[in-house]
Amino acid sequence: MKKLTISLQAIRLNFSKYLLLTFILLLSCNSHYVGAPDYLDLNEDIRIIKLEKNISGCTMYKPISKSEKPVPAVIYYIDKDLNVSFDSKKEDCI
Repeated sequence: MKKLTISLQAIRLNFSKYLLLTFILLLSCNSHYVGAPDYLDLNEDIRIIKLEKNISGCTMYKPISKSEKPVPAVIYYIDKDLNVSFDSKKEDCI
């Protein structure tokens, strides 16, 4: 019983330190957030560049050729793992 009382007193005295530690740990949980990159290279010649967001909140990307060759007029989307797709309705798009 005495050990429990001492432990509770130690927790009460150091509550602000424990609260700060908990807050820091919670903030670090959001460190996996990935922002939308300005561009992404699909291969040596094709690069997709960032446009505005669509109605669903997904960032749209358009392809350009570094060598100025014609490219198909396609809109690309990127998910949080930086996987490129044509799907604008993905849940994890950025």
